[in-house]
Amino acid sequence: MRQGRALGEREQHEQRAFGEGDDSDLRDREHVGGVGDGDAPQPPKSMKKRQYRASVNLSKLRMGSEAAQISEEIIEHLDSIADTNITVTLSIKATSENGIPDDIIRVIRENSKVLRFDVSEFDE
Repeated sequence: MRQGRALGEREQHEQRAFGEGDDSDLRDREHVGGVGDGDAPQPPKSMKKRQYRASVNLSKLRMGSEAAQISEEIIEHLDSIADTNITVTLSIKATSENGIPDDIIRVIRENSKVLRFDVSEFDE
């Protein structure tokens, strides 16, 4: 709903800028030189989008192919922009009702160090 309200506000702004709306809007512009002088109102300047963020859950069975598709369909397009810095972060969350065995914890800690993970931690 929030997006719908924002669009409504934008449309109201554009109506005022382009002379659409009720007669009071027209009278106000005539007094300040908008319509009466023959000057066409200027459309509002659009703000350029400067940042993109995304998050998606990947299937543990198809993670490699899904990541490759994301690279082809999203990252390559962003990378085609000359001054764009791209950061891709992989987030892993695993929960075990019975607890994670000590030998698995040891292997994951060693592997995460070798793979240079920024964060790798276990919680209770």
